Amino acid sequence: MAEIRCKHASGQRVSAMDFMRLAMEFYEENCVGCSFRTPTGRLPTVVSEVEERRRQIAARDQQEREELALRHASWQQRKTERDRAIATEGYPVRDLAGYIDVVDPEPTVELTADETGIGTARRRIEETARLAPALFNEALVETIVALATASYDGMAQTVLRLLGNAGVVSKKRAAQIAAQTLRVFPIREAGQTVAEFAKELSPLEVANASNGAIMLASDNDEAIGSLRRIPAEPVALLALAAVNLDTVMDAVLRILNHDSDHARAQAGHAARHLLLADASRVATLGEPLALSIRGKDQGYAGTPSPARAAVRALAEAWRCEPDVTCSIVERSADHLHEEARAELVSIVHCLAPYKGRPNDPARRAARRRRIFNRTT
Repeated sequence: MAEIRCKHASGQRVSAMDFMRLAMEFYEENCVGCSFRTPTGRLPTVVSEVEERRRQIAARDQQEREELALRHASWQQRKTERDRAIATEGYPVRDLAGYIDVVDPEPTVELTADETGIGTARRRIEETARLAPALFNEALVETIVALATASYDGMAQTVLRLLGNAGVVSKKRAAQIAAQTLRVFPIREAGQTVAEFAKELSPLEVANASNGAIMLASDNDEAIGSLRRIPAEPVALLALAAVNLDTVMDAVLRILNHDSDHARAQAGHAARHLLLADASRVATLGEPLALSIRGKDQGYAGTPSPARAAVRALAEAWRCEPDVTCSIVERSADHLHEEARAELVSIVHCLAPYKGRPNDPARRAARRRRIFNRTT
């Protein structure tokens, strides 16, 4: 805890955790124009830091104003084209355009529609795309594309998928937009579009979509205060792997070697889904999964569990490829420290009995001793 005292200040004493912020706020509130100030001659001074912060704030505000102006100009163009495109259309198209106006408001004006109205408009747009896709003319389609690319809107992603199936939008364009979205945000609707149109993507686009697909394949049960476990959605990952397995595997392997526990946990979940689809992939994924275990998981709500994710993935491979997986696990144990090996040993507890391969306690104990005592 940092503290600043001055007998000439109104409060005389203030304290906070962030010392620099505390010093700058204290200066602005008490030191500007104070006749008792005595310069020390040391640089940098609080004055220079305050001026630098003011310059940064001014630059940030200017950038926000410029971005807002660009968004407004883009919206104005979309609005003008929508109005022109529906001028000679019937009421169904005009009603659809009205719903799109609700979800694509003017950027410089606060929303006037309540949440219920916005939700109704979004449902009507999606229902129209599903039941009457021909009502979407070029101007309305471009608005949906703008919502999908600029706002990363899940509803817009779903509409593009439906319009792609109906032939109003090319499947390739819908897939490219979804892949670009997954490069930035793991949106489930974008993952569903990628899963459906994965064959339309180039190797580079598959690489762009892989990170988001890996995040979607993760069991998101780490949210603090959440009683609802968000299930994994691996369809995009599996579809991309079916199109370009090498690219997807490269992405998973790269993230398994990441320093972030959260990233390694996500990659472990993704590897598990890949091994469920084809256990022979353990030849490539096995050792990186084992080496991604760097110690005991914290085990608290809101913290990732990379060790548990890796062990579960290896256990899935062990069920179908026991000899290969066992060999990889024992070999990888040589490169792990004692705490990490202790986590790796827990793989024997994940191996519930399954048809054709009895999992008796003696065999589990032997495996545990072989892994843990290999280098001791």
